[in-house]
Amino acid sequence: MTIETLVWLLPIIFIVHDFEEIILIKSWKEKNQDIFSAPAGFKPYEHFRSPDSFSVAVLEELILLIAISFFTVLTQNYLVWIGAFFAVTFHFIPHFIFCFRIKRFVPGAFTALLAMPFSIWILLEIIGSTHYSAVQLTLAFVLGVILFMLNLKMIQSLMQK
Repeated sequence: MTIETLVWLLPIIFIVHDFEEIILIKSWKEKNQDIFSAPAGFKPYEHFRSPDSFSVAVLEELILLIAISFFTVLTQNYLVWIGAFFAVTFHFIPHFIFCFRIKRFVPGAFTALLAMPFSIWILLEIIGSTHYSAVQLTLAFVLGVILFMLNLKMIQSLMQK
C-alpha cells in the first residue's frame, strides 16, 4: 500500500466511524432515557440534539480532514496529517470509556473497536516512512489533539443553535 493511499484513509476511517454515530445516536438516546433523566451522573452524547445538526458537525470535520489529506499528498509534509490522524485515533478511546462507565454499548464503540488497531498500524507505517524527530512527532500529537478538541467544542456549541 502506498503512503498516499494510507493518507486518504484518514477521512475514510473518520466518516465510517461517524456514520455509526449519526445512524445510532437518536434511537440509542431514546432507548437509554434512564441515563438522561437521572439528576446527576455521566451522560454521553448529551450535546446531541438531532441527526441533522450532528451531520452538519460531521461534515465540517470531514471537509477539514479531506483538506488535511489533500495538503499532505500535495506537499509530502506529513506532520499535520500525523497530528490529525493521531487525534482521530485518540478520539476512539472515549467510546470505550463511555461503555465501561455506563456498562452498556454506546454509538461509535463498534467502529472504534474495529478501527483502533488498524489506525495504530497506519500511524506506525506513516511515521516509519518519514524522518521526523521525536520532538516533532510529540508536538504533532499534542497539537493535533488540542486542535481536534477545540474544533469539537466549537461544533458542539454550534449544534446547540
